[in-house]
Amino acid sequence: MALPSLSVKTIDTDSEHETLYQRKEVRLGSKRFETPIIAFDPSLVRGDDNVAPIIKGFNEIYRRVETKQTPLNVLISNIEIQDRFNSRINTQKNKTDTEKEVTMCYIEHVGNDYPKQKELEFILDTSYCYSDIVPLPIIHRITQKIQLETEFKKYLDFMKTSIEFLNSFNKKPIIGIIPRLAYRYMEPLVEFYVSNDITSFSVDLACRNVVTLRQPLRSCFRQLNKHRLLENGFINAVNTSPGRFIKEKTVINSKDILCFGFGFDSIGRRHRPLRLSPHTWEKIERSENKLRIFNKDDYGYYKIMGETDIDKIYQFDSSISRHIFSKLGLAKRWQIGRLQNIYNIEQLGLEAFRIRNIVKDNSPSNYISEKQYVKKQDVKKIKKFKKDVSKVTL
Repeated sequence: MALPSLSVKTIDTDSEHETLYQRKEVRLGSKRFETPIIAFDPSLVRGDDNVAPIIKGFNEIYRRVETKQTPLNVLISNIEIQDRFNSRINTQKNKTDTEKEVTMCYIEHVGNDYPKQKELEFILDTSYCYSDIVPLPIIHRITQKIQLETEFKKYLDFMKTSIEFLNSFNKKPIIGIIPRLAYRYMEPLVEFYVSNDITSFSVDLACRNVVTLRQPLRSCFRQLNKHRLLENGFINAVNTSPGRFIKEKTVINSKDILCFGFGFDSIGRRHRPLRLSPHTWEKIERSENKLRIFNKDDYGYYKIMGETDIDKIYQFDSSISRHIFSKLGLAKRWQIGRLQNIYNIEQLGLEAFRIRNIVKDNSPSNYISEKQYVKKQDVKKIKKFKKDVSKVTL
């Protein structure tokens, strides 16, 4: 029996034709969701944690292998380690509604060399088992060093082998990975995916904010537009960044929520850890507990040091009870981080839901221009991006 294919239908676009804000319906068999949407990370929730149902529908599970904790050659050879590895993914998958929600399971290979054949097969089998749409492997350490045509061709050969392996035993939809690459390689990478009938993509923003990613992202989206994939495809942003949390600033301008204006249908979290020195980590551990939380009314990320601060910013449509934040000074740092992430992902999701209706009934550029912490130059960049990707290549 043939497995269902991914169907993407554009419902509404920016009526002013100024931006790439869109509203789409994505279907996979009996499962469906609308965009803009956040890619929900089920690893955040514990026990009785809840989030607003309207933000759900699309999930991302993210696991890293070939780390010091999980050497891949050991992982594929030791059944006990495999069981623990699979148990963690199962725990996350069990927190999703498998009857209604679409899930992707990313596997990032952290090593400096390409995985060997059996290691690659394990990565692909893992993604396949836990995904409705199967992401190709992420190999950030390798792709960020590509400078020569021979190195780029080796990457394409790696992806071709991965696609052929997945297609050899089933036909789940595959989502192509677009890593952070130099400008000259973006166009041929998109062409490679199109030639392999891939119409859905995860763009790895490499923990940088979308506003600062210029020429390569334009080249990528111009090529997607050439094949009408900005309207007929599905484009997800992974490893996004809210912007730089400057220590001295009480509020910073949110950048992650602006991804929708640059043509992304969904946005996921940052999964790649910060690379800091042991001294810096030690300093962080000694510092006072604080939150950085998103305010969807003005698009600011606020530094919260205590109850007085939270009273000014807390959104009462949150599923997280206000009284939980009163324990801020007593909680451990990882608990603070989890609380912050759940709150933010829900608020981002609620704003994504709001944007769907803005695209339908109003002008998205006027809407975001009214946000206190959206810079005028960022609105101009969103509009210019739309014009740039609509241009025909030479």
